[in-house]
Amino acid sequence: MQARLMTPPDNFHRVHTYFKGSPCHPDGRRLLYLKFRNLRAAAAVCLLDRESGRETVIGASRHFNYHSGASQYFCAGGAKVIYQSRRDRLALFDLRSGKTRDFAGRLCPYAGNLHEYFVEIDAGFPRQRQGRMGIYLRRIDGSGKKCLATVDDLLDAHPRGNMLRRARLLFRLGGEISPDQRRVILFLVTRDGSLVRDYYTCDLQGGNLEFHGNLGGHIMWHPDSRRILAFAVSWSTILGEFPRRADAPRGQSGLLAEYDTRGRKMRILSQYLIRGGCHVSPAPDGNLVALDAINPDSTAILMFDYATGKMTRLCRHAYQAPLEKMAGSRPAKQYDINPHPVFDPGSRRIVFNACPDRRVGIYACDVGGFRG
Repeated sequence: MQARLMTPPDNFHRVHTYFKGSPCHPDGRRLLYLKFRNLRAAAAVCLLDRESGRETVIGASRHFNYHSGASQYFCAGGAKVIYQSRRDRLALFDLRSGKTRDFAGRLCPYAGNLHEYFVEIDAGFPRQRQGRMGIYLRRIDGSGKKCLATVDDLLDAHPRGNMLRRARLLFRLGGEISPDQRRVILFLVTRDGSLVRDYYTCDLQGGNLEFHGNLGGHIMWHPDSRRILAFAVSWSTILGEFPRRADAPRGQSGLLAEYDTRGRKMRILSQYLIRGGCHVSPAPDGNLVALDAINPDSTAILMFDYATGKMTRLCRHAYQAPLEKMAGSRPAKQYDINPHPVFDPGSRRIVFNACPDRRVGIYACDVGGFRG
């Protein structure tokens, strides 16, 4: 299938946020993304009117990278946009009034389903104090900060928590609010740069903290707020099968899986082996799942249909990432292409990042003819 470029074909890079936050406004008409020339310059936070093609700059960020952007998200039902403007500053732009409020904070780049609240994380603690690092829930305006859990809280609930403490590992935190705004899934990364993550759930007050284990490398709430979609990278940890099966996923390859938070069971949805980081994102109607496959020289957009159980490759793009020299380093691929596919509000098309010509742009492909 031929994907079409949605953003202007000029000399700028344009990239939407991390896959937890859709670049599509709930009205289906506007797109939210970053525009920049290179990673050393400030990025403009932009809105594109898909009907008129008009691009409007609503803010700027000096704290961004390709992978998570400036963590820009629609929130408050689409009435506002929140983003990381500087390392420790957040901006909240009101789409109705055109006014921006600036306040201190660190928005979790893995957050999702933002409405009245956003997830905030501590970062940069010395290793000896990392147990006190926390993950918080705050109101969109920055008020009402509530600690959901610290690293120590998560290790206390972890079956191997004491062993992890003794290993003196470097930890990272993240979290995603459920679509019904009742629970938060938290994760603890015990190896920096690893897809091995341990997941927990709690309520919006930090209560009822439950350990669920390693659900996969990249996860996302299903619209029913009960199931969690996951990129299963290891059957031995996910399904408890020892010794490791010969046909189990290995390394950066995995399978699409689904975890029931009530029944506390994982099931594999498709035997289609996927290479790369594989970001999973369900359609708003809950009937389809978008995924990406990342290869050394190409990226592909996949779609899983619950009705048929079929996995379909919708399109494939060449991966022509630009080289950019950062301070103190040799030229390298700074744009690790993550398509981060997401559905539009009507579940009719998938929007994603691609870099077929050394410029990152936002593309879309329709899925109507592929539904079961």
